[in-house]
Amino acid sequence: IYDWANGNLVSSSMGDKAKILDVLFAPNSVTDFVTCGVKHVKFWSSQGQNLSGRKGIMGKLGTLQPFPCAAYINSSLLLGAANGSLYLFKENVVSKAVKAHEGTVQTCYTTDDLQIVTGGRDGKIKFWDSSLSNTRTIDVKAILGSLSFSPGIRSCCLNAEKDTVLVGTEGSEIWEISVEESKVLHGEADRGPKCDSPLQ
Repeated sequence: IYDWANGNLVSSSMGDKAKILDVLFAPNSVTDFVTCGVKHVKFWSSQGQNLSGRKGIMGKLGTLQPFPCAAYINSSLLLGAANGSLYLFKENVVSKAVKAHEGTVQTCYTTDDLQIVTGGRDGKIKFWDSSLSNTRTIDVKAILGSLSFSPGIRSCCLNAEKDTVLVGTEGSEIWEISVEESKVLHGEADRGPKCDSPLQ
C-alpha cells in the first residue's frame, strides 16, 4: 500500500503465488481490501506496516477458479468467475452463486444506487439488482454483428445519467450504446492493445 500523496510505502506483503487480476478497497475503508485472481481470493487488513490476509472460502456453493473481477454491494464482496458465475460473499464465505454469463465474467461494478453491471466473454452486458436478479440484458455481440472484430466484453461503464453504457471489447474496440434502445450511438475500432478501463 502506497501513500501516493507523500510518496511513501505504507505496507507490503506477498499477495499470492498465482497471478492477481483485480484489487479494490472495501467501501469506506483505507485499511481493508481484497485481491482476486487465478484460483484465489483474499481479504486483507492493514495495521501499520503489517498486512494480514485470509482466504475466501468457496464452501458448497462455489468453485475455486480464476476470478478476473470484483466489486462490492454495500459491505459484501461480489466476484466474477471464469465459469460465468457471480459469487456473493458474507464476510469471507460464498453465500450466493448465480449463473450470469455463458463464458467468463470479465468485468463487474456497482453504481451508487446499488445497480450491478457485468460484462462477459459471451458479448453480453447484464444489469442486476442487489439480490442478484437480472433486470436487463444488452446483447452487444448481436447489436454489433460484423462491426466487431471480437465482441467479448472486457470493460463497461455507465454514464452519470445511467442511460448510456461505454463498452471496451476484446477486439480493442470502444462502443457507446444506448441502454434503453440497445443501439450503437458511437464507436471506435483500434486494432491496438485491448481496452481494460474505458473512461467514464
